[in-house]
Amino acid sequence: HVPIQPLPGDPFEGYSWGQKAPYRGRLTVESMTSSVALTERLEQMTNTKLSSRQALADLDDDHAVWDHAANALANLCVTLILTTSIEKIVLGGGIMKRKGLIE
Repeated sequence: HVPIQPLPGDPFEGYSWGQKAPYRGRLTVESMTSSVALTERLEQMTNTKLSSRQALADLDDDHAVWDHAANALANLCVTLILTTSIEKIVLGGGIMKRKGLIE
């Protein structure tokens, strides 16, 4: 569970599932980039209760929710590089299938 620096003015602190996680699910890569977190962020942004995480699939690639996901992933990559001097990072998971997230 890697802590991250959120984008300026970001009111979202992490997903509701994080109560048992380190940092209590606040401002970590997992609490900001999981499909649960992104759905909850979208609900906060739109002030709408969504019925499922499927709503993420319908978002445009340039929706602001992806900027926050990209920021958290960038924080993770920088932390890995600075702490371990790695040469390659492999990212996976359903969210990584989003076109344009890693470019």
